[in-house]
Amino acid sequence: LTFRKRSLLERGIFHYGTVFSNAAFLALPLAQSVIGDEGVFYCSVYIGVFNIFAFTYGIHEISGRKAGISIKKIFLNPGTISVIIGVPLFLSCSFSFSLTVGLSRKYSFGV
Repeated sequence: LTFRKRSLLERGIFHYGTVFSNAAFLALPLAQSVIGDEGVFYCSVYIGVFNIFAFTYGIHEISGRKAGISIKKIFLNPGTISVIIGVPLFLSCSFSFSLTVGLSRKYSFGV
């Protein structure tokens, strides 16, 4: 209602700025300091969902409602690709770290 006198393109930009926060930038350090490593994991899930909406509906709004929303845009954007790569690395890192520590204790090389 407050942006009715603006053009459709300007309304889309203002609507995007109102709906989508800058949570991806500030959320991870804040979650780390307040909740710890578990908070970072849960916050990463939120950021993944946030990126899907920002790169689909957000682009649709910024373009003045001319851009279409496609499945390709949902999965092939920088935010979603980084989450798809990062979650398995996070899960494998905790497993490989415990495996590495266990093996180094079992096979001491005289160090």
